[in-house]
This record gives sequence, structure tokens and C-alpha cells, in this order.
Amino acid sequence: MGNILSWELMADLCIHVALAATALSVIFFFYVSRIEEKIIETQIDSIIDHYMSFLDYTPSYLKGHLQTLFRQLDVPDMSAGDQQVLQNNNQIKRMAAIALGAGCSVSIAFAMLIMFVFKLDVTKLLIHNFIIITAIVVVEMLFTTFVVQYYIYADVNLLANTVAETMSSVVSATKPVTVDSIDASIRTLGPSAYNFLLF
Repeated sequence: MGNILSWELMADLCIHVALAATALSVIFFFYVSRIEEKIIETQIDSIIDHYMSFLDYTPSYLKGHLQTLFRQLDVPDMSAGDQQVLQNNNQIKRMAAIALGAGCSVSIAFAMLIMFVFKLDVTKLLIHNFIIITAIVVVEMLFTTFVVQYYIYADVNLLANTVAETMSSVVSATKPVTVDSIDASIRTLGPSAYNFLLF
């Protein structure tokens, strides 16, 4: 009897792993990833808004000049980078699908073998696991919807302060302020900041 219970637990675990892996993968690629995309867009908008507020502390005689200089900056072509990201994500999806399919197939096959050999109650195991997986899915989606997407990841104040200090050093430099000098200063903030801080 004890041996049968151990094999029943093993079959239950195999079914649970297969269903959980499938459910969490589907949730991530079709829901969580979209929420994360919205989070990134929100954070970028917030950073840009804070950056634009920097102009409020700039002397009026410099505002027009700085705005003109920024508009003349050479915005890099990001299409190649976008294509690379898309290809990378598609490759990750394919790898995840292969790994998920292989893992779930082995897990389900092993569970079915155990249930067949020991004549276990298939209905009981399936109902038990579907209840657990449903609870996991509901909790995951609620947590992502009401907690994750409102969590603030980027410290916009730190970035705005860095921009202000960088631009202050450029404006106060003895050499003339040119498009190239401001462009070079912004590039020191890193490629991500450079792409997001342009008008």
C-alpha cells in the first residue's frame, strides 16, 4: 500500500510539473511580457518627463539655444537593433517551446505509465492538479496586474540629476558649446540614456 502511495505521489508530481510549466510559460509569453513592455514604456515616458523638467531650471537665454542644439543632434538608426531584439526573442521562444515540449512529454509519459501499471485514479489526479494550477495562474496574473506593473524600477531623479550635472559642465566649459560637444556629453551617460533623452 505504501509503495502504491509513493508511486501515486510521483505521478501526481509529474502531472503537476507539466501543467505548471505549461501554464507559467503561456502566461509569461502572452501576458507578463506585454505587461513588462508597458512597464518599460511607462518608465521611459517618466524619464523623459523628468529630463524635460530640467529645462525649467535653465536660464531663459540658454533654453532656446539648447533646444536648437538638441533638435540638431543626430539620432541613431535603431532599426538594426530592433531587428536583432526581435530575432533574439523569437529564438528564445523556439528554445523555450522545444524544452517545454520535451520536458512535458517525458513527464506526462512517465505519469501515464505509473497510472497504467498501478491502476491509479486518473480523474482524481487530474482534478487535483487542475485545481492547483488554476490557483497558481490566478495568483500570478493578479500579482502581475496589480503589483508588478506599478512597481517603479528606474530612479528617474538620479538620471535627471546626472543629465543636469552633465549639461551644466558642458555649458560652463570654456570652449564653445556646439552640437558635437553636447552630443559627446550625452553619450557619456551610456547608449540607453543617449537614445531616450533626445527630443
